[in-house]
Amino acid sequence: FLGACSGGCAGLVLKSALPDAWDIQPGLYALIGATAALGGVFRSSVSLVVIMVEGTNGQAFVFVIIVAVVVSNAVGNWLAHGIYHSELQRSKTVAYLPREPSPSLAGKTAADIMAAPVAFLPEVAPLDVAKSLLEHTTHNGFPVVDAQGKLVGLVLRSQIEVLLERPHQSSLDAADVAAQSRLDLDMRTAHIRHDTKGATPGVLRGVLDETVDAIEVERLMRVNTTPRPTTSSGVRAHEEIMLDIKTYMNAAPLAVHVDFPAERAHDVFLALALRHLVVVDGEYAVMGIITRKDLIAA
Repeated sequence: FLGACSGGCAGLVLKSALPDAWDIQPGLYALIGATAALGGVFRSSVSLVVIMVEGTNGQAFVFVIIVAVVVSNAVGNWLAHGIYHSELQRSKTVAYLPREPSPSLAGKTAADIMAAPVAFLPEVAPLDVAKSLLEHTTHNGFPVVDAQGKLVGLVLRSQIEVLLERPHQSSLDAADVAAQSRLDLDMRTAHIRHDTKGATPGVLRGVLDETVDAIEVERLMRVNTTPRPTTSSGVRAHEEIMLDIKTYMNAAPLAVHVDFPAERAHDVFLALALRHLVVVDGEYAVMGIITRKDLIAA
């Protein structure tokens, strides 16, 4: 509305100041003003051009609409982020990374921006240890280390929560294929349930249905070849309950050296849509972990 009013006023001023031979059309100026305002606020491009052309039936004005969108986007990007990105940064509910690394990352390495010390888990963890870890931290992912303290995987908070809900099923006999398959399914969809809490039930159901279908196909292909832990690594009578983290962790997490440039870490997060980046030393011992919030705060 403000863009249309501004453009219309400019058109009226030009029409009164210039000869009639110029054929100034205030309505066209109002259209250009509205397009420029929308382009500057929402930073849309092709979609905005299509909407304005189809909504006004102004195919003859396609060129000027395109120019208005391009100029408004360029000026808006030079001044500040778009309204959507600005709202994400203001609310701090989503760790939004801009396309270009922050100037503050220049000259820094992964060791300068990583969070340390790191909360980690062994490959087979006592139930009390895993439960205490979740109660006293808010992290979403935890490195998994072997007996020598070297990185061997990464496990998500949602996966640990599934194991804590059914600790006696974390290490099942290989013969109980049905129960193991159900635990696999819950484990591999736990992050979807966790990330979509509060979502519309129909939307969540659709997301899960598609994911479950894909997982079931993969499970049927690998069920006879995937090794299953036996009860020897699971729950024993009169002994502490142990959670088999190794079976469900990501066995190939992305890790970088402590001297890895922080600007390249920013690019890696964007290119691979990462949530966690483990930092290790030359011996592959875990030194820290980088998240999007660490990059924003650096």
